[in-house]
Amino acid sequence: APAPPAWLRWTWLLPLALLASIAGVVLTPWSWLATAGVLYLLIAGQMRYHERVEAWKRALNTLQMLLLASSTVGTRDAAAPDALRAGAQHAAKLGGRLARSMFARMSQDGGAYGDWFMLSNVKHYYRSQAIAFAERDFLIKCYLACAELEADLALARTLLASPVWCWAGRSDGAIEIEAGVHPLLASPAALSVALEDKGAFISGPNGSGKSTFLRMLGLNLVVARAFGFCHARRARLPALPVYASMQNEDSLLEGQSLYMAELRRAKELIAAAEGPHPGICLIDEIFRGTNHVESVASSAAVLDTLAARARVVVSSHNLVLASLLEHRLEALCIGRDDEGRLVLAPGVLAQTNGIALLATQGFGAEIEGKAKKVADWLESYLGQPEAGAHVL
Repeated sequence: APAPPAWLRWTWLLPLALLASIAGVVLTPWSWLATAGVLYLLIAGQMRYHERVEAWKRALNTLQMLLLASSTVGTRDAAAPDALRAGAQHAAKLGGRLARSMFARMSQDGGAYGDWFMLSNVKHYYRSQAIAFAERDFLIKCYLACAELEADLALARTLLASPVWCWAGRSDGAIEIEAGVHPLLASPAALSVALEDKGAFISGPNGSGKSTFLRMLGLNLVVARAFGFCHARRARLPALPVYASMQNEDSLLEGQSLYMAELRRAKELIAAAEGPHPGICLIDEIFRGTNHVESVASSAAVLDTLAARARVVVSSHNLVLASLLEHRLEALCIGRDDEGRLVLAPGVLAQTNGIALLATQGFGAEIEGKAKKVADWLESYLGQPEAGAHVL
């Protein structure tokens, strides 16, 4: 804490000198010079310390609110943390010691007069800083106790507002989520997934929810590891770190194309998998920034290497990756059952909807017909994708 200047102890003489100089005007008009000198000292003191005093005033208000919360919760709530109950009385006393004088608290105008003519705010600045510095260990304990309590309350409110949640069981590596939902969506669709030894290759029509599923999975893995609960009907998850590549973008400022950004993130994921803490890698639409052939080739090579060292859950429209990586990843497809509910079932997407969406978005029959011709030619040209099972 800053030491108060030596002259501060003599500031009580300034209002007396001011009164004496004003009274001296009766004897000689030269006394106004003394009055002006005293006023100069008072104003100079305020100008010199104004910014520091105001900044400390804001910080002190925060400390006093912290102490008020600590004393109130500690004395009124039997379920309060031990640190708050043990220090409740001391927190109340400390809050009083840090406060301004009774005169300044009772009258705002009176406090202002005290500041201008007696430098009361400057005195309080040094006095309260010395007290806070001496009690800093206690203040830190109060802060941590209140922060932990507030975090617990925030989690409790989150769970009360959640449509579904459960306590997550621990597994050695298996990923099991029954009716898992994304808590940040207004009307989330529940999906279930069960993976034992392998990772997963996720396919599905455009707009079916592949990206949302990956986000739901990642969020539940993180909160289960950190807090022990899961936004699902039932869950059993490993306590592993989560690495993600969900939204790579190009950058004009950095001179980086989309594909270069994807390569950089893929290299980071491999480095993490080869490090001391391999975990679960969630990848959405891998290698979108290059042509189809090189995208498939690069994706297969990177995912094969990555899945040998970590659990990988990846989504892609390049369905040939499912057969290329079937020894590493279990093929799962997002679709709808007979009742129209969203489900995650074994297999690969059989009927794509990319060309059909051309018509629904108003491109017209001519463009849709041309797209179908090109698609038929490509399918005959590429041959049978299941033949890729023995490439890697």
